[in-house]
Amino acid sequence: MRWENIRWRDDDPKTAALACVHCGVLIEERFKPQMLAAGRWRPTAKGNGETIGFHLVSLYSPLGRLPWSATVGEFIGAKDNPLRLKNWVNSVLGETWEERGETVDPDNLLARGERYEAEVPTGVGVLIAALHILGPAFVKSLPERAAALANRREVPVAAEPEPSMPLRRPRGWIDGWRG
Repeated sequence: MRWENIRWRDDDPKTAALACVHCGVLIEERFKPQMLAAGRWRPTAKGNGETIGFHLVSLYSPLGRLPWSATVGEFIGAKDNPLRLKNWVNSVLGETWEERGETVDPDNLLARGERYEAEVPTGVGVLIAALHILGPAFVKSLPERAAALANRREVPVAAEPEPSMPLRRPRGWIDGWRG
């Protein structure tokens, strides 16, 4: 049983039925006990020989537990609300929620990088940069005291680094979380 095979009419959860994957005939939920009794568990992935696991969507719930009509009703109530839909996908379908929207290909982002030649001021021990990706916008984060260094024209020319202060390797972070 798969969610994509559940059908209903006119946003009426009471009309929920399962479409046969072979012929498309709608099967009423009252036949679920016979389907479950006749079903066979077959693994679709190779296991380690000691354990076996199966993915079960809530549609398999025995009669009297969670009817298809309730599942459809919950979906109809959640489909237009991303937070509710995420919870429904996770808990009813037992699937991982996939965020929709633009993604950033890290290799493409790296290829777009520019070489930035500048003198590092005396006394600087480490260079740090951070980037938070918010859809199409980028937000850069620099410590307040380093704000003057954010503009390339304002980077002061420095003398050779002092031998007692070795410059550490620059660090950077990119946060692609979409909250």
